[in-house]
Amino acid sequence: MTFDEYQKLAIRTINPKLTREERLDMLALGLLGESGEVAEAIKKWRYHGHSFDEDKLAKEIGDLCWYVACLVATYNSTLSAVLEAVFRIDKSFGHQWPDPFDSNVVVAFQRAVEEYCIRRPLRSLPTQLSYETQHLCTDCNKVVRAVIFGDLEFPTCYQVVQYPVLVLTDCARYAFLLNRSLEQILVDNICKLRERYPDGFTAERSINRSET
Repeated sequence: MTFDEYQKLAIRTINPKLTREERLDMLALGLLGESGEVAEAIKKWRYHGHSFDEDKLAKEIGDLCWYVACLVATYNSTLSAVLEAVFRIDKSFGHQWPDPFDSNVVVAFQRAVEEYCIRRPLRSLPTQLSYETQHLCTDCNKVVRAVIFGDLEFPTCYQVVQYPVLVLTDCARYAFLLNRSLEQILVDNICKLRERYPDGFTAERSINRSET
């Protein structure tokens, strides 16, 4: 699965009745909500005695990818286009980014992120996950601020292009720490959405959905 293939499947389940303004508002709120879910799960695990639920965290990461994919689509762009724009400019990882249009781009993207993570000393898993969660929430807030205060088209504003890619990078880092494949997380997210909304989004199905 490529990022664009995932995006096409993801936007099938966005509410078609929303205006562009409403869709941006919904997606901004969703990014904040999902990152908060991750933060709450880590907090309860570390400090409230709850069990460490890798499956729940992987599902939340998949949901975050859904919001990013739909946000980029709302700006009439594709994940490959925004990745290409960032890869062309951003040299911070110090190596060649993968081709955004390659059929194995999701695997190559995660591998590039993992190589970067491995080169940096990792903390203990609990401390590292707290750090990654705080980073994830910060980047989601950057996206939301860009949407609220910028609302510029992706091709004309590097920051608005960059921030969704930062969230995707955070998701890849999380997948690495969970020993999960980002590609499989995306596939599982689509499978969940197909089961929940077999004919596309409806408010009735959203209200009566099973929490899976």
